[in-house]
Amino acid sequence: MVEVAWVPGWYELDPPLEVGLTGTFAFWRVVPDHLRGPESLVLYNTLWHPEDAVIARGTISAIRHPELGAVRKVDTCGLDYTIVLADGMELTVNAEEAPGDLSEWVEDRWRASSRRVRDWRFVVEFESLSEPKQAELHS
Repeated sequence: MVEVAWVPGWYELDPPLEVGLTGTFAFWRVVPDHLRGPESLVLYNTLWHPEDAVIARGTISAIRHPELGAVRKVDTCGLDYTIVLADGMELTVNAEEAPGDLSEWVEDRWRASSRRVRDWRFVVEFESLSEPKQAELHS
């Protein structure tokens, strides 16, 4: 088991995450000070500077957030991210105009959530993760 951190960059720049997902994931080669924490690896989006990333292959076994609890899935497609909690509750998080604002599905529609998240750092657990290697640059 390997625990890594994920701190959303918002603006549809983040990888989708889901328990059971197997794939190649990008991580910061050198973690910036503002993202440092107890985890040795932090997920990265390679759109900006692929030379700053390393990649590793693995399978996600758990996603946790200190305030939201266990998470089943984070869909980062679009400008509102959808977070599905372990109990099936769906939350959307604005990822563009007001990053971090939460809505939740109540009865038959999305409503502003009373939940307030102070820190968006998630812990993503991999059941196994290959040794990180330098990401290849594409021209």
